[in-house]
Amino acid sequence: MHTHVGGFRASEFPSHEQPTRPAMNSRPTVRPLHADDKPLNTQVEPTVLVVGASEAFLAALEPAMGRHHVYVERSRADDVLDNVVATAPDLVLLVGDAASDAGTRVLERLASSPHSSVVPVALLGDDTALEERLRAFRHGAAAVIPKTASIDAIAERIASLAREIPDRDAGTLGDVGEATLHEFVTALSKELRTGILTVQTGDDKDPVRLVLGAGRPLSDAIEDFVSRVRHHVLMAEPLRYEFDERAGGTVQLLGADASIAPGPTSEVDGLRILLADDDAARADAVAQELRDRGITVVVTDLEPTELRFQRLRQLDPAILLIGEQQAQGDGYELMRAMRRDTRLRWSSLLVVRWGEVWTEESDVPAVDRIIGTLAALAEPEHSARDRAGSAVAFDTRLEIMGPARLLRALSASSRSVRMSVNNPRIVIQVDISDGLVVGAVAHTIEESPVVLEGSTALAALLVLSSGRVHVEPVEQPATANLMSTVDVALNLADAEPPPIAPSMPVPPRQVGETQRPPPPAHLEAAATHPARKKKSQWLWLGGALAAATVMIIAAVVLLTRDKTPAKAAQPAPSVAPPATSAAPKPAPTASVAKPTPSAKPAKTAAPAKTAKVFDHEPREVAPTCGALLGGEPAPAGVYPGAAYAQLRAGRKGLVRGDLEEAERSYCRAVSFDPRNLAANVELARVLVMRRDGRAAADAARAALRIAPEDRGALLALGDGLALDGKLSDAREPLMRGSGVDPNDEPARASLTKAQMQLAERAARRREYLREERHYRRAFALSPTSASAAVGVAGALVKQEKFDAALVWARRAAKIDPSATRQVYVGDVLSKSGDKAGATAAYKKAVELDPSNPEARARAMTHGN
Repeated sequence: MHTHVGGFRASEFPSHEQPTRPAMNSRPTVRPLHADDKPLNTQVEPTVLVVGASEAFLAALEPAMGRHHVYVERSRADDVLDNVVATAPDLVLLVGDAASDAGTRVLERLASSPHSSVVPVALLGDDTALEERLRAFRHGAAAVIPKTASIDAIAERIASLAREIPDRDAGTLGDVGEATLHEFVTALSKELRTGILTVQTGDDKDPVRLVLGAGRPLSDAIEDFVSRVRHHVLMAEPLRYEFDERAGGTVQLLGADASIAPGPTSEVDGLRILLADDDAARADAVAQELRDRGITVVVTDLEPTELRFQRLRQLDPAILLIGEQQAQGDGYELMRAMRRDTRLRWSSLLVVRWGEVWTEESDVPAVDRIIGTLAALAEPEHSARDRAGSAVAFDTRLEIMGPARLLRALSASSRSVRMSVNNPRIVIQVDISDGLVVGAVAHTIEESPVVLEGSTALAALLVLSSGRVHVEPVEQPATANLMSTVDVALNLADAEPPPIAPSMPVPPRQVGETQRPPPPAHLEAAATHPARKKKSQWLWLGGALAAATVMIIAAVVLLTRDKTPAKAAQPAPSVAPPATSAAPKPAPTASVAKPTPSAKPAKTAAPAKTAKVFDHEPREVAPTCGALLGGEPAPAGVYPGAAYAQLRAGRKGLVRGDLEEAERSYCRAVSFDPRNLAANVELARVLVMRRDGRAAADAARAALRIAPEDRGALLALGDGLALDGKLSDAREPLMRGSGVDPNDEPARASLTKAQMQLAERAARRREYLREERHYRRAFALSPTSASAAVGVAGALVKQEKFDAALVWARRAAKIDPSATRQVYVGDVLSKSGDKAGATAAYKKAVELDPSNPEARARAMTHGN
């Protein structure tokens, strides 16, 4: 009766252009890893966050963990939620007071959000009964590590868990007898549960299901569940249960009086929802109301065909919206099939009682009751998008929302970012800019590693189920082998056979001979072996137009794509030569040269007696590493693990906006390991942010002694030199850091234009420090550009750096001695409070061009 519910209107899906391979991608997409391949930034060693441990315990544990190549972060119990989000560890270990109550207090906080609930938890204790409960009711993603006298034995067990847990299954099977049913339900009412519990007889008849999630009193759900399952117990039939556990915060039940208050519609604008229902009228009515609020809704019946199931995958829904009756009945097989699919398994779940949202007598569905809950479930995507737009690097976990949803969230940011995914089997790097997936490359981690490029690298990303993700803002992409919108890029990847085995969890350990009931054949096939469609099956009516649009966008972005840097015949004079065999000492790396006396004022007569005239910008000096570290003794050796910990601490300082603490942490990192490239580069970048160009250039040179062709270090050197006024010296490292041959004049002109465009974009977003940096780069590349000089001056005025802004305004007027430029000099003087100087500048502008209306108006206003 409702067959048309499973049909799809073209408007229900986001536009999916024809997934044709970009013509520019002529290199093989899979090839052996060569020695000259630039290594990707990797950190495949797991990280463990230790909560509640004493200093004495940590002092013994950290060296032992280092021997197992595991990094250790520390946290107090009160700060565990913030630290899990900031560090994205592979395992949380509860020790001492944090584990004293079986970890309940900490587990409750971690289970409140998908950002933290995806991270497995282990307890250091000796309660074996607790371990069995955790094994049964937390699906193997948590355990109890026995206390022993050997710290090495504890460290070995922690390292084993940190590497083993991501491969465990999210489903638990077992037998339930009459004697254990009470214990089973009692544990459910006390332990932290999120997922779907199914109890049924051996012949798979009359299954009884319980959806466990936030939003509805658990006692009511358990009471209803017990009443329904008691029939099977009284029949004395053998029962078995299946528990499909999901991350805390990803399952919501809409109760009669427990809905989340609706927020602004902007919180759900663009949200992708899959609505599964067996009532056509209800589904259409609810979908239309949701679409009116800016939500993308695709409607399906409960038993979609294989072709429809494949089209659902293209949506990458953030949320599956389904009725409670359907979730407990015919819709469960669809939910199981989605959980076994590499793209659909990441959807959150919202279960509603349709009678509370819509009835046949209702004129309009009461969807406002679920808007707040939808926004709460969509929070991980909003968080990733906002963090990507903050211009600060951050770490997260792939398990929070999966590869495709994370890629979509990052693509929604207006910034250019690089996403690096570290998994024990593969390292993947994806460049994203202006809503385009610019390029992707991956290196497998095995005895004979291979390089995956373009859509093949993305295909590997889509089949991963876990990994640490590092997202950082970048100026230029490292690769440009895709140049596609996110929809096209994902469809290209989906059309590729997986280059690595999908990270689908292994089947759970079974009790007895129980087996999972197989889903319908077409869903099983769709979930386990995603069909590879012919290109004709992917064509859309607007495919040709969309493809043309993508190519136009690609052509524009190609203007700023990386080019292979040409090897210079001689070392660049502005870059220090490679270091000798002796390791550099940390002190020179972080030291700052003593301030030189300010340059004497130019002898050119000033327009007014009070006008300020500078040849160079007033120099700002950041504290040296020696001053920041105070009396801390210098390390007696090299400690890479400690350096990495300080590197992470520095990034946290940047997230908090504490530049001094960030610099202090990077200084410590360099002192622990002077050859740590990332520490030196990030120290240089934070010194640029602190406006100490000379110190930034010193730190960048130290990084280049480690890796002479590192682009990040070259750009940091160029930025430092430009900030220090050495504009001609900055040109070569800026070009090399952007992948441009310093002798390629057309490429220099294109790079200048790209920097001007980036500066204008930063200005629109009110990112004035970034605006200033891009305009400085543009002027260093083209020192006759008055527009770039005016741009630097304008960015400095916005930061209230008026003395420096005046230098750049006069520089622009010297390059272009027009009335317009002289008026701008007067504007800068006026904003700085120098009214007399501004009046003189405006009068000079009138002398240069008496017909200039702007100059005459300013002179008249200030003359009075």
